Amino acid sequence: MITITRYYYLFTLILLIVYLVMNNLPERCGDKWCDYEDNGLLYSLQKGLRIGQIAYKHHRTIGAINSRIKKIAKDMIKKNENIEDIMDATKLSKETIQQLINENKNPKMMTNGSWNKKKVSNKEQHIQNMKDELFMMKYGYWVKTKDTLEDLDREYELKKFKLQRGHPSQFKYISKSKYPDMILQKIDEPLQFDYENIDINKLGGNQISIHDTLDGNYILYTYTKYIIDYQPNSKHNGGPISSDQLYKYDLIDKQLEIKIKSLESMIFLFENM
Repeated sequence: MITITRYYYLFTLILLIVYLVMNNLPERCGDKWCDYEDNGLLYSLQKGLRIGQIAYKHHRTIGAINSRIKKIAKDMIKKNENIEDIMDATKLSKETIQQLINENKNPKMMTNGSWNKKKVSNKEQHIQNMKDELFMMKYGYWVKTKDTLEDLDREYELKKFKLQRGHPSQFKYISKSKYPDMILQKIDEPLQFDYENIDINKLGGNQISIHDTLDGNYILYTYTKYIIDYQPNSKHNGGPISSDQLYKYDLIDKQLEIKIKSLESMIFLFENM
């Protein structure tokens, strides 16, 4: 009888502990992450908030925040982003990012006394990188030339950077907008977004405006041809992008990033054939 009583009290204590734990979990614990929440997480990291503060802000556990940061880093690794850019966006150490990179690598295997070449685990992504550049060359692309909320945030971050005695030429802005900088789509195909509460209007033949009724943001996309070598009077550059917009939105740098990824993918695939 004494033994049964002890087990009863032990079982009751376990139930009490489980109840207390479950009722003290953050509100969004276990909920699926959304794009806007990822953007908010990256924004908080850029502002220098601690993991505990970010967890409180997002109503999630510290472990969930750390896991999500690593998930974002892994996604950036799959897109062949530079380690420095991943470090800057996620605030993870170089050693941690290198560990994540190593986790994605497949070890070599020995068969019949000879080493096999490593398996191309992200072959599809490398092929897509080359297809992206080819598409831009053949059909041009849409570039975001205005994003009211992002423009305000960019100006704020630049002013803060200057106050820290940083040279403007070294300023690198990390976008927090849910609207992509570039869209690879033909000029005669309508742009589509999986967002609610937005009004899309076509302005002439080469511009699309978006009004986000949720936050009042105004976005403008402009179609342009592939920029071979930017010279205002060059016949290669018949697109409507002005020199000011070109500098502001770093079109040449963005194209260069895609070209670098394309060439790296080409080398990677040939080495692993």
